Amino acid sequence: MSNTLLRRHAVEAEIGFSRSTIYRLMDKGEFPKPIRLTSGSASGKGGSVAWLKSDIEKWKEDRIAESKKDADYLSKVHIIESQKDADRMNTARIAESHSAFGGDV
Repeated sequence: MSNTLLRRHAVEAEIGFSRSTIYRLMDKGEFPKPIRLTSGSASGKGGSVAWLKSDIEKWKEDRIAESKKDADYLSKVHIIESQKDADRMNTARIAESHSAFGGDV
């Protein structure tokens, strides 16, 4: 596990998100929270924070895996839909050939 710390600007550059997007995702529980480096004010706000590089790397790996899973799923859906279309076309052709020869379908 890497203990390398990344400050906010480095995290923004690493993932290509703005500060507001990072904090919005954190609020939704969809992005790692930083660790506090200094205490800041008495109210607990402010101070320095940084993210563990290993947390950011894991987050990226999870996004890639999720994206691949979604792509695999969509590919399978496309294959199934294509097969359904082919089945419908075959059914229509059979019905046409039956009706052309006077048969009931």
